[in-house]
Amino acid sequence: TQFGDLLEDTSAVSPEQSVLTLLRSEELDDLIGQLDDRTASIIKMRYGIEDGRERTLTEVGKQHGLTRERIRQIEKHALLELKRMAHDTGFDAAA
Repeated sequence: TQFGDLLEDTSAVSPEQSVLTLLRSEELDDLIGQLDDRTASIIKMRYGIEDGRERTLTEVGKQHGLTRERIRQIEKHALLELKRMAHDTGFDAAA
């Protein structure tokens, strides 16, 4: 037995953590699903939720036919709304 084999790998994700991450992801999807379609799309694009690629305000604005400033305003409002919904459902307590 090598000494390194006896040490715990602190970078490994525990099964419990994997399950919690998955549940939080599903809960976040549920919360985003409560937003209107345009707002949900903006949040998903900005944070790369569907494809892992985060978009800039300008990129999202071009996709939606809006200015980058309007996208910023919608995003800010949506994040506040998501925070409120998370608090109301108790989701933020688990994070």
